[in-house]
Amino acid sequence: MKVKNFLALACAAVTIAFATISCDDDKNIGSPSLDVSIKSRTGTFEVVKEKTITLVGVVNTNLSASYNLASTYSWSIDGVVQPTTDTVLIFTNAVVGEHTVAFTATNEIGTKTATTVVKVLETPPLDVSIKSRTGTFDVVQEKTITLVGMQNTDLPSIYSWSIDGVTQSATDTILNFTHTVAGNHTVEFTVTNELGTSSATVVINVKGKYGTGVFVLNEGSASTENGSLIHISTDGIITENVETVVNGNAFGITAQHMFFANGKIYVVSKATDATKLRRVVVLNAETLEEIADYSSDLTAANKFGNQSNIAVLGDEIYLNPQNQLYSFNTVTKEVIAIKNGTCNSSVRMHAANHKLFAIDGNRVKVFEQGKDTISNLIDFGAAVQSIARADDGNIFVAIGKSPIEIQKINTTDYSTISTSTLPAGISVGYSAMMLYNLQCIWPKGDTIYFSNVQQSYSATTINVYQHIHTANITYTIGNISPYLPYSMVYGGVAVHPKTGEIYVSAIQGFGAAYRTNTISVLKFTSGAAPGANNIKHVEDYLNYTRFAAGIYFPESYE
Repeated sequence: MKVKNFLALACAAVTIAFATISCDDDKNIGSPSLDVSIKSRTGTFEVVKEKTITLVGVVNTNLSASYNLASTYSWSIDGVVQPTTDTVLIFTNAVVGEHTVAFTATNEIGTKTATTVVKVLETPPLDVSIKSRTGTFDVVQEKTITLVGMQNTDLPSIYSWSIDGVTQSATDTILNFTHTVAGNHTVEFTVTNELGTSSATVVINVKGKYGTGVFVLNEGSASTENGSLIHISTDGIITENVETVVNGNAFGITAQHMFFANGKIYVVSKATDATKLRRVVVLNAETLEEIADYSSDLTAANKFGNQSNIAVLGDEIYLNPQNQLYSFNTVTKEVIAIKNGTCNSSVRMHAANHKLFAIDGNRVKVFEQGKDTISNLIDFGAAVQSIARADDGNIFVAIGKSPIEIQKINTTDYSTISTSTLPAGISVGYSAMMLYNLQCIWPKGDTIYFSNVQQSYSATTINVYQHIHTANITYTIGNISPYLPYSMVYGGVAVHPKTGEIYVSAIQGFGAAYRTNTISVLKFTSGAAPGANNIKHVEDYLNYTRFAAGIYFPESYE
């Protein structure tokens, strides 16, 4: 009977203290318990002196949420009671070191205290940096790169920027950088606030606006018109006579070929007019500013008034007028006829693995800088029609067998890495009557693009093909002739080694009609079996060429 009376009294007491509790609930939870803890809203218990950190007191019981306990709260820092009487404490302290924070909760269950240590840190020095929104500090001439000044504080601050020591108008954390001069430019960002003054600097590499894109070299009209250069930027802007725009000078009469090496472009002209002897001119490959003119040195040698290729290894320029290779040392100005150096003047030479590869009939000859004779000879047993540098530093060779054979050659030991063949009846556009320094095959990775026409006065069908070398599969992309304003191909069909876009130079005819012409750009969507329905016309650049000697991509060179 006493036990029953005790339980009845306990139930009544709990009912009064916890209005919504039943005795049955109390049996399930056992004795009520109280637990408290401290959390930081930032997830850390470290704070810079005189800065704030928000601490939250957390109260837990083993009672259900339906219990509505009336609680009181208090905080102390290093034993000193704080005025805060709720569960949130905004902690600020000017004394560097560790401080003990206590949070106490009291309710009907009892009183419980939790403690934690907050570490107050010394104010860090003002730290400033500069970031680029593009993630790079490279930009092309006359283009814009956005720079963002950063600092490690949110204090009110004064900002300033300078470029190469010249103060800029920007007075916030953003600088839109644009420069017309190629090269390295120093940008400084300065922040001043109550912590002091601090600066950060970065170097912006301004690249010449002609360092990318596509070039078309014009021969000019024989004996009456200088050679010239056309540039098409990656965003489709065309500039004609660009060498004259930049330098005020044109090339010699009948420009023949150009070559990229050492961050430079080397251009050779026949220069048959004695008053316009600009036979070899060297330009900066990014800005096209003229670096050198070796015309007088080569005129004295009296060997270079004929059609010629040009190639470069180090300090030596290689020319092959009348199918004989010569080296011209740009330091000593010495001209040497290379022994066993006969090679085809109408097909481009290529440099790979710091060696020069040139075609001589059935063979590809290898030449190296500083040597006055051939270094190696690779015989393919049939006429070599074209060579091209592969992405990996080796070379592809098109061989005039039946059917046409494509070999990939190791440029270190000259072994054959792999071989593939084109379908019977398909050519790479080579002709023994080619008058220009054209290239017949255009590698893009393991894929080789080519056309059945590189030079034609009356082509009605100009097919472009895609050949997957290792898979030994050839697709016909289609006949591009219907997409061209004029069908007399003069200057070749070329495929960009990165974008895969097709570039074609064509004219309306000879006589005055050569001034009516096009540089046409096409592209296609690759699929399992590319076809003409995938060809898309991109652009016609009309009436810019003057007998195009060739189409050039900087990416094709070592």
